Amino acid sequence: MASYTTGIVALSSLVAVRNVSDACMDSADQALWEGAVKTNISAIQQACILEGAPGAAWYDHCIKHFMNSSDDGERCMQDCVGKRTQLSAPCSGCFAKLSGCVYEHCISPCIDAASPACAACGDEHCTPDFVRCSGIRDLPPPNASHMGMLLAPSSSSNGIPSSIEKVLHDLVCKELTNGTAKGAVVSRACEALHGKVKFLPEAACEEAAKLFWEKGEVAYCKSEVAKAAELRRWDNSNNCTGEYSTLSTDNMNECTQYLIPAPASICVEQKNDTAYSSYHCQGVTDCSKEKRTFLADWAVGVCEVFGDYSQMRVWIAPQSTAVIVV
Repeated sequence: MASYTTGIVALSSLVAVRNVSDACMDSADQALWEGAVKTNISAIQQACILEGAPGAAWYDHCIKHFMNSSDDGERCMQDCVGKRTQLSAPCSGCFAKLSGCVYEHCISPCIDAASPACAACGDEHCTPDFVRCSGIRDLPPPNASHMGMLLAPSSSSNGIPSSIEKVLHDLVCKELTNGTAKGAVVSRACEALHGKVKFLPEAACEEAAKLFWEKGEVAYCKSEVAKAAELRRWDNSNNCTGEYSTLSTDNMNECTQYLIPAPASICVEQKNDTAYSSYHCQGVTDCSKEKRTFLADWAVGVCEVFGDYSQMRVWIAPQSTAVIVV
């Protein structure tokens, strides 16, 4: 019941933002804005997208919530911006709506966040509503780390960014676990990719995927994961028994890749029969060991009690998931 109530409060707060104006114009918000917030707002939003609110688990990073829905991502951003800046909830909500707008409308033109096309898209779709909501008219231009910075410029002979090539290669590898017919594997891989990177030309995707297959590069694919850990929650239970809901699922020994606002990856590795670890890799999408930053160890099979509910991670069969997250 506690989480349900919290969700209703968060949703009500975000809905209220849609109807506010000059939400950042009171003296407290203005003092914070003119202090350290204005010059650091891009870095703050980047931290929210990649790391979530201070102390958030990796599955609560705002990029994960945006993948569920724009509203879910905006709720995460409002909470995170508020906690990182101390701006009021209505003011933080305006920045959340700005990030959601860029995510919805300007991903393709904002591949280069400093480009005229990106600025034009923001002016058309996002800036007017942000100014109306916040009252702020001196928002600094986005830097290369802001939400609009999706990918580095293409250096691929196939006409697609090199970072996308790596993701596509991994998608083809993943589909190999489900069959060996080239056409079907290419189709599934490109369908998964287009679902996340809509601006990528379909022909370029299929050409690159077929080349990966024909060159034998898929021979380096990793084998399918052996198991996964499911985080379950039991309401009104202090011993993890009865009916439960599933909060998240982590496939073991899998690399999840992020493309916005900058390349990154999350690696999950099984330690033993009762625990696994997660790592964050900034700047790379292949979970390179030399780039890993330890996030946390997670116990499996241990029931944790939180007042009127309990949670526990349990081993299950692996889930079929795409490896690209943008």
